[in-house]
Amino acid sequence: MLRHRSRTLGCELTFGIKSWINSGRPVEKIKFAEVSEMVGQIIDVRQSNEFKLGHVPTALNIELGSISQKEIPRGSITIMCGHGERAMTGASILAKHGRTDVAVLNGGPDTWFEATGIQLETA
Repeated sequence: MLRHRSRTLGCELTFGIKSWINSGRPVEKIKFAEVSEMVGQIIDVRQSNEFKLGHVPTALNIELGSISQKEIPRGSITIMCGHGERAMTGASILAKHGRTDVAVLNGGPDTWFEATGIQLETA
């Protein structure tokens, strides 16, 4: 059962995801990828000032707030942020617009550095 809290806050799922599934509503999954599973273009959805402090060398910076208005490269993409929360939001927005080739990095730039030993780029 969905309960409306207010027009600005949206809806709250009263009995959790199981009630959603049991009602026959669709469920989509977005892959949480480890560094070794990252594929395609890397999109970093952090704000530009965060991105400039340290990012994966091949990453494209598209801030979360503008991800639905920007042209996203075709093909597989891995979305990342500082830890994964904003990246999952960005991936959900893209999924809502029909993208099915999206994964989210389980972690952030520090996770990538620790796994690869490759220095992050700055500026």
